[in-house]
Amino acid sequence: AIASFAALGMPTALMRFIGQYQEQDRLPDLKGALIQLPILSMLAAAAIAAFLGLIVAPLVQTDTRQGVVFAAVLLPLFVLERIRRNVYKGFGKPLASVIPDEILRPVLLAGTVLSIGISSGESALQYYLLITLALAALYLAWMQRQVRSLFVDRTAKYLTRDWLSISLPLAMGGVGYLLMNRTDVIMVGALQDMNGAGMYAAASRVAMLSQVILTTAGIMIVRNVTAAFHGGRIDELRALISTVRLWIVSLSLPVYLVIMVFSSQLLSLFGAGFTGGETLLRILASGQLINAIAGPVGLVLSMIGGQRILAVIMAVGAALNIALNAWAVPRWGAVGAATVS
Repeated sequence: AIASFAALGMPTALMRFIGQYQEQDRLPDLKGALIQLPILSMLAAAAIAAFLGLIVAPLVQTDTRQGVVFAAVLLPLFVLERIRRNVYKGFGKPLASVIPDEILRPVLLAGTVLSIGISSGESALQYYLLITLALAALYLAWMQRQVRSLFVDRTAKYLTRDWLSISLPLAMGGVGYLLMNRTDVIMVGALQDMNGAGMYAAASRVAMLSQVILTTAGIMIVRNVTAAFHGGRIDELRALISTVRLWIVSLSLPVYLVIMVFSSQLLSLFGAGFTGGETLLRILASGQLINAIAGPVGLVLSMIGGQRILAVIMAVGAALNIALNAWAVPRWGAVGAATVS
C-alpha cells in the first residue's frame, strides 16, 4: 500500500507514455520520461523510506521495529519493481512484466530456503532482500540498454509539469483503489472481532481468484489500448475492449461457479475454522463477477486520459465504502461488510 503511494502514480503514467509516444513518434519525449519518471519515483520512495526508518522505527515497540526497518529498505525496491513491471507492459512485453516477481523471485527464495535450511523469519527476509536487489540490478541494466538502443543520437525532452499533472491523479486513484479493497477487512476487525476479520479475509482472498483473469487481461492489452487511442483508432479500441471483456467474462464465469458450489471446500484450505464463511465468500464472489463483466475499465481510463475522472470515482467509492461499512458492520457484521463491498 505504501509502495503504491510512494510511486506517485508515475509507473502507471510511464506505462501510458510509452505506448502514446511510440505511436505518435515522440521519441525525445519518451526518452525523457524513461529517464526522469523513475528517478522522481525513487526519490519520493527514498524520502518516505527515510521517514519510516529514522522517524517511525524509533517510536514503535522493539518487537516491531525490525519490521519497520525492513519495510523502509524494501520500499524503494518495491517502487522500482512497480516501474519495471509497467515499463515492460508499456513496451508490450507482458511475460517479462510478471515472470521476475511472480515466478522467478518466489522460486529463487524457495530454492534458497530449502538448500540452505533457513529456519528463522529474519534470515528469510534478508535473503528476500538480496534476491530483490539482484532482480533490481538486472532491471536497471536492461533499462539502460533499452534506452541506448531506442534513442541513439536523440536528445531527451522533459515535460515534468505535464507528467506530474497526469501521474498525481493516478496516484490518488491508486490510494482510492487500495481503500476500496482493504476498508471492509479493517472495519470488520475494528467493529466486530479479529476472528470475524480472519474469516472475512480468507473469503476475500478466495473471491479474488477471478480478478487474476481481469488483471492478466489488462497486462495483455495495455499496449494496444494506448496505441489505438492515441493513434486515433477509436473503432479499433472499442472492438478491443468488447472482445477482451467477452473473454474475461467467459473465463471468470466458470471460476465463479466453482466458488459458489465448492465454497466450503475452498475455505477449508485455510483451516477447519474458516468453513463458516461460505455466505461471505458467495457474496464477495458475486461482486467480483460484476467486476469482470465491467471489464478493465480503470486501466482503460488511465491509458486514455481519464485519470482525473478515475481519481474522483475512486475517492467517492472509498468514502462510500467507509461510511456504509461503518453503518452496516455493527448491524450485520461481516455479512454487512461483504454486501457493501
